[in-house]
Amino acid sequence: MYSYGTRPEQKTKPDKVSRQTGALRKKEGHNGEYLPRTKNESERTVPLSPAAIGILRELENGEADGPVFGMAAMAITHAYMKACKRAGIEDLTFHDLRHEATSRLFENTDLDVMEIRSITGHRSMQMLARYSHLRTHRLADRLAGVRRGGGEKVTL
Repeated sequence: MYSYGTRPEQKTKPDKVSRQTGALRKKEGHNGEYLPRTKNESERTVPLSPAAIGILRELENGEADGPVFGMAAMAITHAYMKACKRAGIEDLTFHDLRHEATSRLFENTDLDVMEIRSITGHRSMQMLARYSHLRTHRLADRLAGVRRGGGEKVTL
């Protein structure tokens, strides 16, 4: 399952009404989660892999609505900070994971730029570029003909 880099307030159950966003539901004909209101005051559908949808459904525990983890966005942030502290990890914010997810989508999938932009919800290519931090050795591998995700070599 890929980490899609959505914000904590967007981590809600599939096909349900959310206490945090007001109305998260699966749109007809889409394999994703509909977000009626995002940070930019726009709506969008976040595509999810079958594995991600399966995991979210397992987390439901019979509860019809509400946040996935049974806590508010700020509580998730505090739990994350506490876990980082216990693990001895310094200077890693929850938001840094969004940058990481974006970068790994570029490095580990064969998704194109527009597909990744749709997944992450970036409204401009400039903002998508700010979230992409590609590792030099992975770029060198690509120049040597290695496919994304470490697949077999291709001749350039």
